[in-house]
Amino acid sequence: MQLGAKEATDKAHALMDQLRAKWAEARRQFEESISTASRVADTVRTGLEKAYDDLREALVESMGKLASKDNPV
Repeated sequence: MQLGAKEATDKAHALMDQLRAKWAEARRQFEESISTASRVADTVRTGLEKAYDDLREALVESMGKLASKDNPV
C-alpha cells in the first residue's frame, strides 16, 4: 500500500508542476497581449492627434486665404 500511495503522490506532484507551468505560460501570454493592446491604442491615439492637428492647420490656412481674398491689400 505504501508504494501505491508514493506513486499516486508522485503523479499528483507531476500534474501540479504541469499545471503551474501552464498557468505561468497563460499568464505571460495574457500580460503580453495587454502590452500589445496598449501599444496599438497608443499608436491609434497618436495617429488621430496628428490627423486632428493637420486638419486644424489646413482649416486655419484656408480661413486665412479666404480672409485675404475678402480684404485685398
